Amino acid sequence: LHDELPAAHATPLDNAIAREATDLVLAFLAQLDEPRRVAFILSDLEQMTAPEIGTALGVNTNTIYYRIASARKSFAAYVESTNGADAQEESR
Repeated sequence: LHDELPAAHATPLDNAIAREATDLVLAFLAQLDEPRRVAFILSDLEQMTAPEIGTALGVNTNTIYYRIASARKSFAAYVESTNGADAQEESR
């Protein structure tokens, strides 16, 4: 029965996975230009809507939608390239 219950505390593996994910996001954010970085953080991490971000920053909402979409596309490419680099290292 205990094997079927979820762990009450994070395991060392859970902590390592979370740390690796955090490092990946931080490395991506460091290479992203500021306007897209701000839009990405506010939308995907802070869960603000594009109109809320536009109002907060004084930027047209359509511009915010573009920045968010562009940042998400860049993030997907970054993750894919990072996973490809990890696979190449593992095959050596």
